[in-house]
This record gives sequence, C-alpha cells and structure tokens, in this order.
Amino acid sequence: MKKFLNLTNGLLTDEDYDGFVRIQSNHAEKKDNWNCIIDNMDSNYLMYLALGYETKIVDYSIKDRNTRALDIGMEYVWYVCCSFWDLPIDSPSHKIQAFQEELCKLTTSQRRKIKYFRTFVNNPIKPILFSGRATHDDDKEYFGELAKEKYLPKKRKVLSKKDLSRLEDLYYGLTL
Repeated sequence: MKKFLNLTNGLLTDEDYDGFVRIQSNHAEKKDNWNCIIDNMDSNYLMYLALGYETKIVDYSIKDRNTRALDIGMEYVWYVCCSFWDLPIDSPSHKIQAFQEELCKLTTSQRRKIKYFRTFVNNPIKPILFSGRATHDDDKEYFGELAKEKYLPKKRKVLSKKDLSRLEDLYYGLTL
C-alpha cells in the first residue's frame, strides 16, 4: 500500500508514508474550485493510482467528521480519473450530478493531465481515505517545526581529514 499525507494536517500522523499530496479544503468546499484540485494532484500519486496500487490518503480535522479535502476533493479526483480512464463510476450517487457538471468545465490542460495516465491504467483501486482528529489546525509555525522534526533526513556525520586518512589506510591495507 502506498500512503500519502495530505498537507498540512496529515503531518500529524505517525504512519510511515510514501509521499505528500495537497488537497486544499477550501477548494473542496466550493464547487467552482474543484478543478483546481486536479491541477494540484501529484503525478507520483496519479501514477500509483493508475498502476493499481492500493493507496491511502491520510488527513486530520479539528471537526468530528471526514475532512472535506477527502470526502469531496478525493471523491472528485476518483470520479475524474474513472471518467477519463474508462472505468466504472462508483462515486456516491448524490455527488455524481455535481461532479459531472464540473467535469465538463475541465480545461484542456487538466484533461491532458489525467488522460496522460490512461496509458498506465492497470485495475486501479479506489483510494482509502482516512480522517483523524487534529490537535492543531491552521498553525503554520507548529506544522513547520513538526515537518522539520519528523521528515528531514537524519544528519550524517562528516568525517575529518584524519578519519578519512585512517579509512583509506585500512581500505588499502585490506586490498593488498
């Protein structure tokens, strides 16, 4: 399974992850902005989805419900992908009419972006969407520090010239 964290609240998870996506809740809340979600979809994510990997997107909300980014935004992405990849539509029936209206408004660039991955389609699986309860929301400083603490590469020790010289001596001594 390939796991993606939705920025920014998805950073709260302790799960291992394979990448990040950015599905903004304010785009999901306003129908006229749904196609902006397509613009922002990560190509790595779309490739995994097309190839048939099981994918999971993790997000958090301070409210007691699924995040709109996942409940509306990712449902719309799945609907668009199914439409252009000639797959059966399995989005909730009460959303299909609104999704269809917005699908017709996709720009040529947005259509090309999704159609590009059609070549790689191999039994895509509908994404697993996970929403948890957030302890912080809209706190850029907190999330900046959290990202640096959890996701920066670990520091590597830099060898001194003396240490490097000893290693070279050891290496050449072993190869003789």
